[in-house]
Amino acid sequence: MFLCLSSGAREQYRKDVILALAMPEESRLQFRYDRKWIAPNVLDKIQDGSCVGVQALITYIDQHDKTMTPYLTPCRFASISDAHIYGTTVILGLSLREFAYADNLDLFNSQARSLSQNAMPTWGEAGRPTGYYCVDIDLSEASALISSTELYIWENIVTQIAQRADFISEKCFYILEGIRDVCTKELVNLQGNCFPLKPSRAYQIEIYHFHPLEGKSKAFLRLQTQTPSIRLTSNPTLTINSRYDVKRVRFETARPTTSEAAVVSIFRGDDFTADKFGVLDFDLELSICGIWMWKLVAGISIGILLAAPHITAALWNSQLSAASKSAITIVSLIAGLAAGLVASFSLNKSL
Repeated sequence: MFLCLSSGAREQYRKDVILALAMPEESRLQFRYDRKWIAPNVLDKIQDGSCVGVQALITYIDQHDKTMTPYLTPCRFASISDAHIYGTTVILGLSLREFAYADNLDLFNSQARSLSQNAMPTWGEAGRPTGYYCVDIDLSEASALISSTELYIWENIVTQIAQRADFISEKCFYILEGIRDVCTKELVNLQGNCFPLKPSRAYQIEIYHFHPLEGKSKAFLRLQTQTPSIRLTSNPTLTINSRYDVKRVRFETARPTTSEAAVVSIFRGDDFTADKFGVLDFDLELSICGIWMWKLVAGISIGILLAAPHITAALWNSQLSAASKSAITIVSLIAGLAAGLVASFSLNKSL
């Protein structure tokens, strides 16, 4: 198992921890490392391609106090979906899985450091970190660690994270619970990092937010799309005005002829009175099923109806020869079908 650490040393590292807790299962979260921070045996697996499918554990490492050994808080299990090396930078694609929780963090820290043979970061000379932020470790013997999909376990992890100095001012911890079909009330299952949607349907995005201490705040989430095939039909700005709640944003899909990709972006901000936009957290990838088959059937039906009067008149005309009747029938049918298909594929239901 790869132990993938993210600290609060930079805003993007801190954000990675928030996203690991916010994004839905099966989503792809990207981590970046300077290759010097990756253990040699992990780097070997990345270079030969054998790392794909390897289980990973996303863990926050608290390095705020340099007088203390960096402290670990596990967040979420994942699997390596892809890995690439660009110069001195290593990119890891993490497909998110169950939540990872340690009720006894002291025990987990002791077990993890022992099992890694002390390869994880510690403080060296001049207060600089030494060790690796991505190590290959067998955590099957780490009895303090459990996996779960239960939301109360997610709340427990948030409670642990929110107490750390790097997150003490964070007002908004949330998780995207899913996308629900408004008519059937069924959740849409994520498939290959994409939510498959039906055309001309109403859906709602459901987001659960929770904070162990923070009550009413000015924090907010904002949803945005620039894809014509998606239209948001409710207020896209969600104010975090309580310690915990479920927020919903509704949208409608268009009727594309062929399958169409769409994106809904989620932004997060600390104060809606000072910042109306927030910063981008992540994109929800959507795929809307095309209706070309329906349009094909409709076009053929229209074509037959258009051709029928001409064909009927020709067949009942006794002054026409059999060859003329056949010719008129064929031409009328071809022209009718052409007109019907043009009409069908040109008519798009407006959003």
